[in-house]
This record gives sequence, C-alpha cells and structure tokens, in this order.
Amino acid sequence: MKRYWVIAPYRSDRSSYPDWSKGMHTFSDKQENIFEEVWRYDLKNETIALGWSELGDTSRLSKDEFRQRFKNTFPDSKQVQYAVWKLYNEISPGDVIIARRGRKKMIGIGTVTGKAFYAEEKGRARVPRTDDLYPNFINVEWENKEEIEFDNQVFGMGALCKINEDKYHFLIEEKTSEKMDR
Repeated sequence: MKRYWVIAPYRSDRSSYPDWSKGMHTFSDKQENIFEEVWRYDLKNETIALGWSELGDTSRLSKDEFRQRFKNTFPDSKQVQYAVWKLYNEISPGDVIIARRGRKKMIGIGTVTGKAFYAEEKGRARVPRTDDLYPNFINVEWENKEEIEFDNQVFGMGALCKINEDKYHFLIEEKTSEKMDR
C-alpha cells in the first residue's frame, strides 16, 4: 500500500536553531545557502536525509531499544521524536516523498526506491561547512523538481510527517491549477 510522506531536507545549523514556537521562521543568509546546497545534493544523488545524528545508527533497533536510546540521548525531551524510527521502519519502496521548504513551499516529489540507511560520511558531505550531520538517508527518484508556493500553510513543522492520500491529491491539484493560472 503506497503511503505519502512530507520531509524537510534541512532546518538550520546547530548554532542558531530557529524558535519553532513562533508563527513564522526565516533563514539567515548562511542557512539559505546551505539549504540550497543540501537540496542540490539530494537532487543529484536521488536521496533525502534526516539528522538526529546524536542517536547514532538506529537502523536495526527494536522500537523499545529506539525509545530507550532516545530517552538516554535526550533525557530532558518532553516528547519522543519518531521521525528517524518512521524513516527506517515505516517508509517503503514505492511510497511518495514530498520535499518541503518551510510550511508553504513544495520543492520536489519523488518515489522511494530503497530502504533507509545510515551513512555518516555521506551525511557530512550533504551538509557542507557546518557541524550538522544528516546521516539517516533514503533513496528517492525525484520526478518533479518544481518549486510551488502555496498561499496558505499546507505543511506541519515536523521533519517527517505522513499525510493521507486526500491531502496528497489536494497538493497535486493545487500545484496543477496554480501552474495553469500562470
């Protein structure tokens, strides 16, 4: 059964995490340039990645082992972050990935072509000139690389979110109708 996922390719560097509690977020010039480089890397290498490098390689952990590692790594966290768990255990070849930029831009649509994998060196190469490391990868065949900005916020703030088929078709229809209006 095909599923639909939204992923943010890059959020910020470690020295200036944004305040996600505020309604709007703008990147600094440095972050803007890094985002562009990361997205070019993803398109060229037909991939997308998540960070959470502090967790190490979680690709073979059970859900209980993952929870324990997360709790040990982030003891003050009030919520459990399952983005990495979903990448390794819920996303499958054939699923659809929508890459987003912020909450109003869709920058790519592709199909997952393999299982997720952990690769530190590749993660460093993907986010150049920073201490950021995005080592949790999944291969994606990018079929649509057109940037579409919506009038309203259509995406949540999570690094990885599952959406239903109706929302996916809404986004595609909005994209198509907007393109025809130009």
